[in-house]
Amino acid sequence: MKVIFNDNVLWDKVKVAGTFGSRFKGLMGKKNLDEGEGLIISPCNQVHSFNMNFPIDVIFLTKQMEILKITTMDPGKVGAVQKHSACVLEVEAGSAEHFGVANGDTLKIDFEV
Repeated sequence: MKVIFNDNVLWDKVKVAGTFGSRFKGLMGKKNLDEGEGLIISPCNQVHSFNMNFPIDVIFLTKQMEILKITTMDPGKVGAVQKHSACVLEVEAGSAEHFGVANGDTLKIDFEV
């Protein structure tokens, strides 16, 4: 699936973690994230980065895909609970800033592969 902002594809290799097991595992054990790769964890209002090998951008989203908060998380951390977050998009560290997305922006999901 793809994540789009202002008609531009930002991340084009995004998977969904929607089961308890896949949400818990998240990106644990991966060596890195390739350019354009990401993971949507749903439902989710808090993440951890235990057993991860690289920092990530964590983008907390409402049900309407509005960005509530963006934070960069180093390995081995537990993030704060984000009220009103329906899901989280985890992507390569620094890519949210690179693409210029910010709190209050609304992302679009394209489920076509």
